[in-house]
Amino acid sequence: MFESRMPDSAGGATPGHGAGPVRRPTTPESVSTDARDILLTQRRAGNAVTVSLIHARSGLRPGLGVLQRVMASVVMRRGDRGERRVGQVLIERGSGTAGGAHATAYAVFTRMVVNATEKKTFEAAMTGLGALLDTFRSLPGYRSATEKERHSIETMTGVVRNSISRATTGEGIDDLECTQTLQQAIEQTLRIRNAIPGTLIRDRDGKPVSGKKGAGEDSERVGVRKLGDAHRVLGREGEVKDPGGGQGKTMAAGMLMTFDRKALTVDVEDRSARYGAALAQHTMTVFAAFPGLSREKQGVVQWRFVDDALTEVDLDDELDARVRAEVARLTGLPEPSRKRGLEADVAVDDLDDRDQDEEELSDLEDEQSRVKRSRTGNND
Repeated sequence: MFESRMPDSAGGATPGHGAGPVRRPTTPESVSTDARDILLTQRRAGNAVTVSLIHARSGLRPGLGVLQRVMASVVMRRGDRGERRVGQVLIERGSGTAGGAHATAYAVFTRMVVNATEKKTFEAAMTGLGALLDTFRSLPGYRSATEKERHSIETMTGVVRNSISRATTGEGIDDLECTQTLQQAIEQTLRIRNAIPGTLIRDRDGKPVSGKKGAGEDSERVGVRKLGDAHRVLGREGEVKDPGGGQGKTMAAGMLMTFDRKALTVDVEDRSARYGAALAQHTMTVFAAFPGLSREKQGVVQWRFVDDALTEVDLDDELDARVRAEVARLTGLPEPSRKRGLEADVAVDDLDDRDQDEEELSDLEDEQSRVKRSRTGNND
């Protein structure tokens, strides 16, 4: 909808920050027929109550009032130059998210579509969704999909691409239609990502592993906030690199909090391929949700996350090495050498804390040089 006004009483929450709408008493007198007010009232009171309140307020006969619950709600605004701009995107978990444990938290999927569309022009938002569709084709689950699975994904993808084509070429979409078009494209994009094989954790027999809501979801929301906080710093142009520093650690911690480690404990025949695909698909999805990081930064964050995830499951050395090799193959981000910045015969693994920052490593290098000079003097 195009926003006609933003009432102070709306109480809407910023997506991804966990705050719910402010609860206020809802009466016929407090309900307007403004589209945004109707949406917020619907969320607070539910469909049936909202319809009855609108009837009481507007005098409509009950048979003429119908509300449809949507998973994505978009508020469109006019920019300074009259362009159509996405003011806010609100996502609710709707149908099509499937049952079972998600290897990557669904909260990452919603943040992905919000970051691709919010605060952008309508045309740029639709193009952003198209870029996500391109990314989905590079995911390990899509690459290994059966013909039937891929056909289903491509059928859904074709619907979104048709809308993108209309929005970005000569055909165009008028003001009345653009909000609904973007909402439907967002919903479809979420369903497509959810349909990628490997999204749901499955056992040896191919049945989805059960997932629990509650404390896990709270952790996922915290993880998404960590990802966002770190990305705002690491994604700045011209910013200092920070490999191995605090922001990289924060982003890797967010990746771990939004990954279900049950994906690494399922007893399957080829665990190296399954586990490697799960880790790779998660990191690739996170980097699609929080784009713009250099390959160097992606590599540092990915491998810190992989280290932490594999440490928790404690695989034997041979399987651990095979899983890491699979991750590197799928993401194209090779695991960095364990020898960094020091003398050739000193490995980072030999340090008391492999995660020391660059200043600490530099101090250690100076100490190594001093000891070598001292030994050389004694030998003479």
